[in-house]
Amino acid sequence: MKFKLSTRFRVAVGQVGLLTSLLLLAVLLGLVPDRQSEIRHGRAVLAEAIVIKATPYFTPAESQNLQSVIKVFVERNDALLSAAVKRQDKTTLLNVGEHRGNWTPMNTEYSSNTQVRVPIYSGDERWGQLELRFKPADEFLGFNFSQAQIVPLTLFLACSSFFVFYLYLGKMLKALDPTSAIPPRVRSAFDTLAEGLMVVDLSGQIVLVNEAFADLVGEEFNDLIGKKASEFAWEAPDGSSISKQDLPWSQCLKTGEAQRNVELQLLDHRKEKRTFSANCTAVMSSGTKHGGVLIGLDDVTQLEEKKKELGVAKDAAEAANQAKSDFLANMSHEIRTPMNAILGFTDVLRRGYGKQNDPKKYLNTIHSSGKHLLDLINDILDLSKVEAGKVEIENTPCQPIQIIRDVFHVLSGKAAEKSIQLDFNSATPIPETIISDPQRIRQILTNLVGNAIKFTSEGGVRVTISLLDSEPSQLQIQVRDSGIGISKTQLDNIFDPFAQADTSVTRQFGGTGLGLTISKNFAELMNGDILAESEKGEGSTFTFTTATGDISQTTLIQPLGLEETETEQANDSMVWQFKGERVLVVDDGKENLDLVRLLLEEVNLHVTTAEDGQIGFDKAIQNPFDLIFMDMQMPVMDGYTATRMLRTHKVTTPIYALTAHAMQGFEKGCREAGCTGYLTKPIDIDKLLDTVGNELNGQRVKSDKETPTHLRANPAQTDSRIVSTLPQGIPEFDSIVKSFAIRLNEELEKLEIAIRNRDFKQIEHTAHWLKGSGGTVGFNQFTDPAKRLEYYSKQQDTDEMAMAFEEILEISRKIQPDPNGGSDLPPSTGSVDPTKESPNPAQEQSLHSATKQFLPDAHAQIKLMLDAWQQKNYGKLNRLAIEFATETEHLGIPLLPAYSRALAGFAEQNNNDEIHATFLQFCTWAEKVETGKLEQLLSAGTFPVLALPMPGSPTANLH
Repeated sequence: MKFKLSTRFRVAVGQVGLLTSLLLLAVLLGLVPDRQSEIRHGRAVLAEAIVIKATPYFTPAESQNLQSVIKVFVERNDALLSAAVKRQDKTTLLNVGEHRGNWTPMNTEYSSNTQVRVPIYSGDERWGQLELRFKPADEFLGFNFSQAQIVPLTLFLACSSFFVFYLYLGKMLKALDPTSAIPPRVRSAFDTLAEGLMVVDLSGQIVLVNEAFADLVGEEFNDLIGKKASEFAWEAPDGSSISKQDLPWSQCLKTGEAQRNVELQLLDHRKEKRTFSANCTAVMSSGTKHGGVLIGLDDVTQLEEKKKELGVAKDAAEAANQAKSDFLANMSHEIRTPMNAILGFTDVLRRGYGKQNDPKKYLNTIHSSGKHLLDLINDILDLSKVEAGKVEIENTPCQPIQIIRDVFHVLSGKAAEKSIQLDFNSATPIPETIISDPQRIRQILTNLVGNAIKFTSEGGVRVTISLLDSEPSQLQIQVRDSGIGISKTQLDNIFDPFAQADTSVTRQFGGTGLGLTISKNFAELMNGDILAESEKGEGSTFTFTTATGDISQTTLIQPLGLEETETEQANDSMVWQFKGERVLVVDDGKENLDLVRLLLEEVNLHVTTAEDGQIGFDKAIQNPFDLIFMDMQMPVMDGYTATRMLRTHKVTTPIYALTAHAMQGFEKGCREAGCTGYLTKPIDIDKLLDTVGNELNGQRVKSDKETPTHLRANPAQTDSRIVSTLPQGIPEFDSIVKSFAIRLNEELEKLEIAIRNRDFKQIEHTAHWLKGSGGTVGFNQFTDPAKRLEYYSKQQDTDEMAMAFEEILEISRKIQPDPNGGSDLPPSTGSVDPTKESPNPAQEQSLHSATKQFLPDAHAQIKLMLDAWQQKNYGKLNRLAIEFATETEHLGIPLLPAYSRALAGFAEQNNNDEIHATFLQFCTWAEKVETGKLEQLLSAGTFPVLALPMPGSPTANLH
C-alpha cells in the first residue's frame, strides 16, 4: 500500500523549510554574527599576549621560566592543545604538551583556525617564532563542518520549529476544518451514502467529501480536502479525455445551472474503470450568489455493462432475425421450386394430360424433385446437429482412395451431363489406410466436388490428394475447378450458414448455402480444416485437410488413377481361413442364425446356435467357445443379462453384440454389460468376417473358388414385386429367404392380433425382429417401417403404429422369395384373399403332425389356465398363457399362439370380461385343432381371429 503524508505533516515541513531559508539568507547578508571570525580573532590575541608576557624570558638562562609561563597558558586554555618556541634556525627551544604530534608543517606564513604562528624579533632581526596548536573551532557533536557555525544553528531551528509548528497546525486545522461545522449525525449520514459526494468551492477545490468517494479513489479523507476535483483523470463514456472546462461542475460553477445525469468514467484505486452518473447542483452562499457546487457521483458501472451486453445481444438478435429472414426466403425458394414441380406434374398425371410417353418423364421429374427436398432436409438436420454439438466423429480404418472413387462414381454422371472433365491426381505417395471417419470424409468430398461441378460450365474439376509433411500427419485433398469463381469480398463469408456468393448465385444454381458450413465444421471436428482460394471468373480451389491418425505401419502408395490397385484387387480375391474354432451364435431370429451359420461354416468354423439368452448361457457354461455372437433383445433372457451372467461366471470368451439398434448409447450399454464389441443388423458380411478374423487370428488366403456360372444376378426391384438382395442361385441363401418369408406371415398374424389387443410389448418384440431380420436376409424395405413401429409401440401411439403396420403389410404383399417362380408366401393377415384356395395337403399334414405332438400336454395346460382365471390369479394366467404361446409357436400350430398372447395381455390388464370372451374363442379354435378340422378353418380364408374382441369392446354377444 502506498504511504501518504498527512496535510498537517506536509504543512509543518513546508514552514520549517521556509524558516531555514530565511536564516540562511540572513547569514548570507551578514546579519548573523560570524563565530568562526571571533574565534580566530581571540586566538590571535591570545598568541600576542603570550609573546608579550614571555618576551623577557627568551634567553637561555630564562628558558625555565619561559616554559613555566607558556605552560600556564596552555593549561588554562582548553582549546589550546600544545605550544612550542623555535629559533630562526628551526631548532626547538622548548615544547609544552604533545606538540610534535599535534603540529602539522605549514607551507605558508599565514596561520589557520587550528595552528597559529607568532614571529619573535630581537631588535630588528627575527629571532624565532611561537607555535600554538588549537582544537578545531567548528566541531559539533563529534562532526567537523567545513564551513561556518550556521549548520548547528540551522539544525536546531529546523527540529524545534517543526515540533512547534506540528502542534500548532493540529489545533489550527481542526479549528479551520469546514467539516467540523457539520453536526456529527449529518456527517454520519453523509458518509453512509453509497453515492460518492463532493462539495467544491468557486475555485473547484474540494472542501467536503464523503467516505464513499475517498474509498473509490483510494485516498484518505483529509488528503482530499483542498485538492481540485478536476485533477482526477476523468474520461467521457467513449474513453476520450475531457477538458476541465467541460466537466459538469465547471459548467455548474460557470452558469449556476444544475447538471444532471452526465456520464463520466474514472479509474478507481484498483485500476478498474468505473462509470458514474454525475449530478451537480449549485450551493448558495448568500442571496442569489452560489459559493460552490454539490457533486453527486452515482456508480452505474454494472448498468452500463448490462446496457452494452444488451446492445450486443440486440445486434446479435437482429443479425439472427435477418439471417432467419434470409434463410426463410431462401428456403421458400428452395422448397417451392421442387414442390411446384411435384404438385404440378402430379396434377397433370391425375388429370390424364400429356402424351403417351410423357408420364415417365413426369415421374422422373417428381422423383428428382423429391430427392432434392430430401437432400435439403438432411442438410438442415446436419447443421442443427453441428450447432447443438451432437455430432460424434468415428475413428475407424478407411481407405481414402476408395472414398474418392465412390464420390467420383456418384458424381461422374453430373460432370458428363455438363461435358466437363472430372480428373484425379496424387501429388505424393499417400497411406493406403488412415484412421478417420469415412462417412464424414465422403460427405465433405461429395459437397466440395458437387459444388465444383455445379459452378463449372467449361473446363473441368481436378481432385488432388497428398500427404502433408506435418506433425501430426495430415492428408490434404484439393478440389480445383475452372468455374465462375468468387470475389475476395464474398470469399470472407463463404463458410457462414445460408451464405452464397450473392443472390444471383442462388437464383441461377440453387442451393441453401449450408453445405460448406457443415463441411467445415466436420473437418474441424476431425482435427482438420477447409480453406478456400478463388478469383472471380478464374475458378476456385477448396483445400480439405484431415488428421490421418497413426500411419507408421501403413503402406504408402502412389495411385496413378482411381482404378483398383493390384493390392486392392488382391484383397478382393482374399478370403479368411480358420482352423475349426468354435463359435456360439445366440439369436432368436432363425434367419439370422441360418445366415451367420452359413457364413461362418463357409470359412471352416464350427458353429453352435442358441435361440435365446438362457439357452446360450447354458451352452457357453457347459462347452468352451472361442467366440460368441449375442443378440441383445431376445425372449426368456436378453443378451445383456446373458452377457453379465457369463462374465459373472468368469467366462472370458470375446462376446460381440448383434443388434438392430444403432442409436447412440446402445454401444456403451453393450460394453458395460461385458461385450467386447458391437455389430449392427443388417449384418455386414465383410465386417462380420473381419471381426472374426481379428479375434481368432485367422489367415487371409487367396480364394481358390471362382464365381459359380449358375449364380444369378438379383432381378431389378419393381413396383409389383420385391426380391432379396442376397445372391440368388445358392441353395443355402435361397433356403434362408424362403424360411424368412414363411415366418414373416406368422409374425404378421401375431402382430395384427397384438395391435388389436394393444399388446405393446408383443408389438415392440415383433417389430424389433423384423427390423433386424428383414435387412439381414436382403429385404431392406422392412427396416424403416419396422423401426417406426418399434418406436411408436414404446410411445403407445396407436395411430402411427397403424400407419407403420399398413406399410409393412404393403411391402409383405410384394415379397417374392423365388424371383423365377411364384411367391411361396402363405396368405398374411393383412392380405388375405377369401378367394384363395385352401392349404395344400402337405401343409395340412404338417399341422396334423404338430397337433399330435401337442395334444398330450395341451389339456393339462389349458386346465391350469382356466383354474388360474377362475381363481382370478391373473399373474399366473399371464405366465401360463405366454408359456403356451411359446410352445405352440415352436410347433407351428396356427393362431393358438396369438390367442394365448391375447389372453396374456388381458390378464396383465386384469380385464376379466375380455379374458372370458377370448377364452371362448381360444377354446373353440383349440377344439378345431384337436379334432383335426383344420381344412374347414383354413379354407375359410379368415380365421376366428377376426372376431377377437378389442380391449374395452362389449363382449356380451360372445358369452
